[in-house]
Amino acid sequence: MELADWQYAIDVDDDQIAISHGSGIGCFDVTSANGQRIGSLIGFPIDLKSRSVVNRTLQSDFLAGEDIDRFAKRFLAGLAGRFIWLLDVPHCRRIYTDILANIPCVYALDERRIALTAPGLLDCDTAKRRFDAELVRHMGTEASGWFPAGLTAHRGALRLMPNHYLDLDDWSVQRFRGAKDLFVPVELGAAAKIVTESVEAQIEALLNSDQKPALALTAGLDTRMVAAASASFKNEVTFFTLTTDEVLDFDTVIPRQIAQELGLRHIELPRRYAGDPEREAYIARGGHCVSGQNARLHISTAPLQGDYTIVGGLGGENCRGCMWNPGDDGSLPSAPELIARFGLPQHELAIKQIEAWLANVDTQDARQLYEMAYIEVMLACWASAQFPCDPTVIRQNPLLTVPAITAMLGLSAPDKIAKRLPDEMIKLSWPELGNYSVNSLGPVGDFLAKIKRVARDPAVLIRRARRLRS
Repeated sequence: MELADWQYAIDVDDDQIAISHGSGIGCFDVTSANGQRIGSLIGFPIDLKSRSVVNRTLQSDFLAGEDIDRFAKRFLAGLAGRFIWLLDVPHCRRIYTDILANIPCVYALDERRIALTAPGLLDCDTAKRRFDAELVRHMGTEASGWFPAGLTAHRGALRLMPNHYLDLDDWSVQRFRGAKDLFVPVELGAAAKIVTESVEAQIEALLNSDQKPALALTAGLDTRMVAAASASFKNEVTFFTLTTDEVLDFDTVIPRQIAQELGLRHIELPRRYAGDPEREAYIARGGHCVSGQNARLHISTAPLQGDYTIVGGLGGENCRGCMWNPGDDGSLPSAPELIARFGLPQHELAIKQIEAWLANVDTQDARQLYEMAYIEVMLACWASAQFPCDPTVIRQNPLLTVPAITAMLGLSAPDKIAKRLPDEMIKLSWPELGNYSVNSLGPVGDFLAKIKRVARDPAVLIRRARRLRS
């Protein structure tokens, strides 16, 4: 079966598993220590140990008879990039995702099929019949909303969240990585080294691949973390910034200053806004699950197509307790409270999905729960859901690996609240980056910029009001 661009589909029956995929996405066998096939990787995986992009059969250290869960955690911790992993060994057939489900895995229990999106999962008539227009309208997914906790725009089609696997024999979803795996205490200096080494390995891998890395350079902390970790290659990599003509846009002014003063190879791409047909195509390719500013801005990166892999800073926010509020009293949130914290409207289906997720969380620590919810219920269902929307430029986020995320989550609460990890990484690898302000042009400039931002997108106020009420 021939599929377009980055699409894939996995058909499952009792005897065999059939994989079909488009020419733009990789599919590579995984073998055991003795060379027997034990599954496949689909997507754009990177092997951290060899510091290379996976583009052929990958041999693992799996030995027949060993504990599957222990092996799965070890194997996934050694990979980076975007991928799903089909494990296919006797008496055990499962689908795993990377740490953020960066390659979406959508499934329907009555179809015995997995695909990138619900429209790829279902035939046209079934997809039209199951499309939940009321849910799409209520959650605002064609504006700035999104579906939490694995919901999709199609009834009966669900998204596999990270840290869970889909059992292909009984079609149950099981958590395999919990709080005890994610929140292992780590000192600030050690965390900085772990994250830096993980990012550095991926940048080296991309530099040795066909499509060279183009590192996003903004005024924010997260891209600054990636830049610092890439200091060893600062003269080899290319940086890029989406720019405007506005004198108050710190995401234009500050990166330009950094690039000029540090002598970086820097591409400025003027922000371009998609028209309605392009925006509608973006939304449709994602299964009507997400839209937002990226649906308008995605065409801005078109000049990078074919030559570069975009390297972003997504995931860096996990080092600073981004879901915590100063007024939190330590009590565990309910599903409606989590929805409010995300800035989403309440809906019965969303509440039901999050309640099911809460019932399967293995922590009574509210702060840990908020952080797990951010990764699994929000980020994987908002950011990762956008992967199919723009199949022109591969996007990798090197802060999203098991070693990096667990290092960030393992930081102490004071380290997270004080946002110490970015500074520690900068001091470790590229101290000069610490000389530049973060997301600020000064009090007056910032105030005027906020007024302009709200004028462009009034929905910003609605989302913030919902979060404040939470």
